[in-house]
Amino acid sequence: MIRGPRLNNIGKNFTSRDSLGLEGVATSMQGEICPVVTTVTPRAFYWPFMVWIYYDFLMKSGIKQHTSTAFKAYLRRQDYFFVMATLLTPNADNNNLVGKTKAQIDIDNNQAGPYPFNDGYFKAGFGGMLYYNAGCTSLYFITSENPENGKEYDFPGNKLSPVGYRL
Repeated sequence: MIRGPRLNNIGKNFTSRDSLGLEGVATSMQGEICPVVTTVTPRAFYWPFMVWIYYDFLMKSGIKQHTSTAFKAYLRRQDYFFVMATLLTPNADNNNLVGKTKAQIDIDNNQAGPYPFNDGYFKAGFGGMLYYNAGCTSLYFITSENPENGKEYDFPGNKLSPVGYRL
């Protein structure tokens, strides 16, 4: 039993206050130095995969109308089959793999395959690639603006960059 007044509290309570503004500065610096590395993008290889999907859609798919709606449908199909391939590969890393729950149900229900595309595997329009599109834009792998006249493209990926980030 403690007797008398307790003059100091040695326990520390967590606070999300940024009294000196250091956290804000660190976040701003990270955004400038490496804009695509965040806590929500654990699979770095998705960025080149995303660029490949844009390239494949524009150059190889045979789809003539380059609209955001057509691209999202194409991207979701590519992402779904990537998820399926990862789940079907023994010992593949599927931690943080978005859409794997419903894709695994598709595998369990049809173990012999083939596997038809299931658009309901994930709700977000860009599937598991949701966070990676912004990274591709900020690194200038894809552009949403025509550099010659400053106007927005109808479809953000109408221009792919072979160089990437401009310093």
